[in-house]
Order: sequence, then C-alpha cells, then structure tokens
Amino acid sequence: MIIIYANGNAHAIRPCPLISISYNPYRNKVGTIGGTYDITLTGTLISFAGSPFSNGSTVASYNPKPPPENIPVLGATGGLSSILEKQNALRELFAVDGRKIEVSNPYDDSAGEPVLIFYPRLQSISFQEGIYVNTCTYTINLQADYLLDKDDNVITDGLMGNSFEPDTLVSGNSAAGNYENALTTGQSPQARQSVADHINEYGGFVEDFSETWSIEAEDGNGNTMDPANDTDIIRTYRLTRNVSATGKTSYDSSGRYEAWQQAKSFIKKKILKEGSSNLNGYSSYPKLNLESAFASGFINLALANYGGYNHSRTESIDKTGGSYSLVDTWLLSSGTAYENYNLSVSRSIDTSLTSVTIDGSIKGLSSIPASGYVYGGNGGNNAGLNTPYENAINKYKTVSNDSHYGLTSHIFKRAQNAVGVPLNPIPLSIGLGSNEFTGEITYNVQFDTRPVNLITGVLSENISVQDTYPGDVFAVIPVLGRQTGPVLQYIGGRTEYRRSLSIDIVVADTYGGTIRQSRLLSKPILIEPYRTSINNVIYQLSPAFEPGIRKYFLEPPSESWDPKEKRYSITLNWIYELDH
Repeated sequence: MIIIYANGNAHAIRPCPLISISYNPYRNKVGTIGGTYDITLTGTLISFAGSPFSNGSTVASYNPKPPPENIPVLGATGGLSSILEKQNALRELFAVDGRKIEVSNPYDDSAGEPVLIFYPRLQSISFQEGIYVNTCTYTINLQADYLLDKDDNVITDGLMGNSFEPDTLVSGNSAAGNYENALTTGQSPQARQSVADHINEYGGFVEDFSETWSIEAEDGNGNTMDPANDTDIIRTYRLTRNVSATGKTSYDSSGRYEAWQQAKSFIKKKILKEGSSNLNGYSSYPKLNLESAFASGFINLALANYGGYNHSRTESIDKTGGSYSLVDTWLLSSGTAYENYNLSVSRSIDTSLTSVTIDGSIKGLSSIPASGYVYGGNGGNNAGLNTPYENAINKYKTVSNDSHYGLTSHIFKRAQNAVGVPLNPIPLSIGLGSNEFTGEITYNVQFDTRPVNLITGVLSENISVQDTYPGDVFAVIPVLGRQTGPVLQYIGGRTEYRRSLSIDIVVADTYGGTIRQSRLLSKPILIEPYRTSINNVIYQLSPAFEPGIRKYFLEPPSESWDPKEKRYSITLNWIYELDH
C-alpha cells in the first residue's frame, strides 16, 4: 500500500497503484557519489470506490477497505465530477516536494510496517484521456535521492562511495582508495546509515563534485639566497585549487536540507579529512597533495625546500543552482619573503666617482591561513606565525646586515659585483618605505667609490686642505691724475707659507643626560673614538710633515657643533717656514 503524509495526517491511496523504481547512479572518474531514484506510480481512480473519495478526502490506512459510494452515472454529482475531484485530491497530495511516502505490505503480520520510505520530488502527474464515467488511469513520476528502510536508514545504493570494496578504504594504494580515504573514516559503505549519520560523516548529499589543481611560475618574483655573492635566485610558484560541488535538496523526518548547504558541508568535510588538523591549516595541506600529484617528473621541485604561504580563499554560493565552490591559492616559496631589485651604475665626466644605486622591494609571506585572526577571521590565534609585514622586516634585516650594511651586507655585495672598482661599504644615501597592510618594504640604497672614511664611526666626512704659497711683497702708491692707475713698487721680500684644514663630519650616536651633556659635551672631539681619529687626521695633514720645514705656528682654531643634526666642523690655519 502507498501512504502519503501531508499536513501531519496520513493519506492512503486505494486501489493501490503499481510502483516502479529505477536507480540512476552519479559517477565521475573517481567513483560513485550516490544517485537518484525515478519512481513511477501507475494506478486507477474509480468514481464510486477507493481513496480519495468523491469529496477529495482520504482514509488514513489501507485497512479496512473504504466503503463504496453511491455515485450516479450522470448528474452534477455523477461519475465525471467524482473522477475530477479525485484527480484534484491526488494533485494536492503531491503538490509539495519532500512529503513522506511509505510503501507497505498490508497483509504483513508486522501491522503494516513500511518496507520503503522516501521523500520525493514530483516530476509529473498525468491522467489518461477518457469520458471519466467510472474509471480513470493515472501516472505519477517522482524522483528521490535515497530510499529508507523501516528504521530510517538509507538503502545501500543511495550512499556515497558504495561502489568501493572495504579493503580499498584503508589501503590508499589506488585512486579509489585515495578518494575514499578523503571521504570516509574507514567505515564500510555497505553498512546502512541514517540520513543524519550519513550527513555527519560525508557532510552532505551531492550529485557531483570536482577538484582541480594548477601550478604556475610567478614570473618576476623570487627568493634571493644567502650564499656568498647572492647569485642564486629561486623561483616561486602559485598553486591554485578549485573544488566545487552540487548538492541535493534532501528530506527526512527532521525536515528539509537545502542543496547549497549540502554542497558546502560536503566540501568542508572533505577538506577536513585530507590530513589537515583544521580547515585552514597549511603545514600538511596542500603539502600532502603536492607530494602525491605535483612536481614529480615534470617541474621537479625540491619539495623539502618549499612551503605554502599567503593563503587566500574565494567562496562562491549559488543557492538556486544548489552549488558551492572554494578557490584556494598559495604561493610556493623557499623562504618567508620574496625580493625584487633593480640595479643601475652611473658615471660622469664631472666627477671621478662611480655610483651604484639599488632599488628593491621585499614582500613578506605568511603561513597564517586566510581566516586567521589577523585578517579578521576566527581561524585560531595562529601563535608563533609571523604576519607578512614581520617577515618582510626579517628579510630586510638579513639582506642589509641588520640595517648596518657594510662589507657583509648582501645589498653591498650586489652593488660591488656590478662594478670593477672598490666601493665604499657605507651607503651614500638610504631611502626606506613600508606598507604594513600589504606586507611590503621598499628600499633605495646608493653606494659610490669615494674613499673609505678616515675618522672612525662617522656617517660622512668632508676633509679639505688649502695651501697658500709665498708671493711678492710690494707697495701700491696712488698718483693723482695718473690714468694708468697707481704705481706698484717692489719693496723686497716674500710672504709666508699658509695651510688651512677644514674637517666636516656627521655622527650617528646620540648621548643622553642633562642639556649640557647631550648638547655641549657630546661634541665628537670630546668623545672616543672620534677624538683620537680627528686628532690623528689633524696631525697627519698639518705642516709638520712638509719636507725641509723649519718651524710652523697654529692660528686660533674654530669649531662648530650642531647637536640636533649631529654635524661637527673644525677649521685650522697654520703659518710655516722652510729652512731654505
């Protein structure tokens, strides 16, 4: 017998229609994921007997047999009216998708317990043409995603993954095994489950799903390495995974399960079962997929040197189409930041110096997943994982020798390799820019071939020496009315030898303390190692080392000190005499 439950009431159909069930499995290249059942009910309406009655009402059970009605052949309440009313009653019973239908054996000693239960969708309902006096045949086409037994468990062929043998569930040695391991926990698919248990294990009922991976080189981006001369640059790659599913609108005694929600839950469950401890983890996912599918025999990546960074995720929901999709993207990198730089060399005829300029940019990468808390998500606190900006800073410190540059700096090595003459390891200029939101740091560093500083520890120095040699001593005698100017009279003798020394330096150190200590007493000439270096330069460039010097005298020196700009200058003038 066929009983339909509508509006909280049971409705039996008599005479009982014939029932035909055909199964259509859903398959893709990795196996089956359930299917649909096409169910056809073929029966006859009798104008004076059966259920529904001529007034559209029905009986609640198959037994006892409903009494016949006194229906005249003709008239307003005749057979035609009865048949048409019964047609309307059938249409109303099947008008709402997902109503519970039971198929039972009325002569079974188990008091009519259902043999099959299903929650179908109406595909079509048709009534054979006729004069509708006594009878009318009808055909009802239904579709259901699964059949249930009397215990509300899904019949085996409606379960996902039912085409796999139990030994493939744990072997993991075949495509079927790998797929099944991704979908199940190892329970044999031949065991019946309730709808709720099946959804809990698989996430949801779907009619199709797809998973595609792609890997491509990130042109223009790479990881500069630490070895000497910084000659090796390791390419980075972009890995993309697109997974989508189309769900089924399912029903059970608890109610309706939306198709797009089924698809979303299925994908979430599938990702969680691929070896990751959580949906957003990256350490084992996508690494497990990489080792089994990528970079083997073609690109030949050294997987031990690569990790997945800068995870991004795009989510798409099509409610009317019942589908859901995720697009995950990772940067595969051998380090936590990649770096680009441009290098230019310039020379000019108006200076003897050669300059090298490096414009670089560093973009930090991060292991924090797309839903990490730093991005506004709730994907855990991600303790111990740096943000892209933090990793960009760490990379800059590495290539710049912790911002001190010098001979061991990777940036200096790049500049030095570009020219054939020694460069001064102290940059001529440094420019830095940062963007914490994008995790980027930019730098502009210029080196040149100026000599190494003579004064220890200074940022810059400018030392100039000016010599004035003896000249004639003469008198200028004005003469009134003389058109050729004054009379020049040589009076005998020569002027003195003179030397002027000017030292201008900029220091980096700042000294705290009182105003006197931080302003006046912080002059470099009072502080080591500047004091010794300045005195040594003065001594070496004084007239004391001129050949044949007889004696020399120092005029009062003058110095200036700007403690805010940390700029110090001193000027000295000597007069000296040679011995011949």
